[in-house]
Amino acid sequence: MILTYEVSSANGVYIYKDEQEIPMIFQPNWPNGSPFSSVKEAESWAEYYIESTQNPNSEFMAGLSPEEHPRKRPESQEEFI
Repeated sequence: MILTYEVSSANGVYIYKDEQEIPMIFQPNWPNGSPFSSVKEAESWAEYYIESTQNPNSEFMAGLSPEEHPRKRPESQEEFI
């Protein structure tokens, strides 16, 4: 599975799977609801999201807010909660 992304003019993130035309994810803001403040911030979120999705051994994952981005990948399921 190949994941790619693009950032809209409003800094929303579209994530595509295997070159499909319709995105599998549209992330208009940080998961906590705060808006992405720049294209660079949105791109960083997308890159960490894709890396952590495709590589279960990645050390970091996309954060829920700008203050905790990137966040360290939990070592157990209990830490996700």
